[in-house]
Amino acid sequence: MHLLLRHGLGSSWDTVELLSAAGTFLASVAAVISVSSIVLDETAGAGTAILISFCWAIGATMQIAAGIIAGMRSESPPTF
Repeated sequence: MHLLLRHGLGSSWDTVELLSAAGTFLASVAAVISVSSIVLDETAGAGTAILISFCWAIGATMQIAAGIIAGMRSESPPTF
């Protein structure tokens, strides 16, 4: 089977999948670091707490953006 090479970043669905996957990864990394800090009974410094918060916020925002883009694409008529 011979597949043609795609040029550029791909379709808009690839962008949605990438945003969703990266957002899930960032949010889960923040959750694992937070839970491990609680389990190991360590106190996080101010810089670490801010980094965890930003990591979670960026991940959640990426997931929300992916959902909005996917919702907008599903409402528009398909283009062939």
